[in-house]
Amino acid sequence: DPWRLPEEDGTAQAPSGPSNELLAASTAVALTVAVPAAPLAWGCILYAARPSYRRALDVLSREKRLNVDALDAVAITLAMLSGRPLTAASITWLVSLGDWIRDLTAARSVRAIQDLLDYQGQHAWVLRDDRKVEVPVRDIQVGDTVIVYAGGLIPVDGVVTRRQASVDQKTITGESLPVDKRRGDAVYAGSVIQDGQLYLRATRVGADTTAARIVRIASQTRKIPPISPSARIWMPTAQKSMLTPGEYCCVDSGA
Repeated sequence: DPWRLPEEDGTAQAPSGPSNELLAASTAVALTVAVPAAPLAWGCILYAARPSYRRALDVLSREKRLNVDALDAVAITLAMLSGRPLTAASITWLVSLGDWIRDLTAARSVRAIQDLLDYQGQHAWVLRDDRKVEVPVRDIQVGDTVIVYAGGLIPVDGVVTRRQASVDQKTITGESLPVDKRRGDAVYAGSVIQDGQLYLRATRVGADTTAARIVRIASQTRKIPPISPSARIWMPTAQKSMLTPGEYCCVDSGA
């Protein structure tokens, strides 16, 4: 279905609160500060570090390479093996916090952009057999001539074929001021005509529009682990204390 958009898959749901991993890592930090040898702290560290280990193994098995999660996993493991529970807990807390912030930010971005896609439930004017016909936006097909009036929301990506207008497209391109559009210019779904009138030929509809693709990309960023500051901080120390230069180079070159 060309009109199936990312929000229909539930990818825009924001975390309702701190993740279980972040809570476990926070508990581990508190326990190691209070009682450094607390067995429960080690369990919390291992629980909170599961996503890092899982992502590292997944990338290693599928792509045969090491990623930043591998650095996190190595850092946490070395800290635990060297008897530094507070260091291991701190690294795990930083990674968990980064994951949670990433998910929260991505979800908010997706939800904000999805507000632009409300035009799916609206109607638009389309030129059919030289007649203006009002049709549901979902019925617009590539190649249709769409007519948008002042104050109207452009429902598809397209190219202007007639007339001219001042278009507010900051939600798509980030431009702070309206842009004058005339014949031959490209316009984007989710933009608003402030003044004028446009006839445009639809080039992308539904999930293929620029707005929908932005939603999809923003959704996918939630699956990409952030660059972990903990790995950058810990790994130089780990190299000096636990790894040989050759071993460290192998890990670093695969990141």
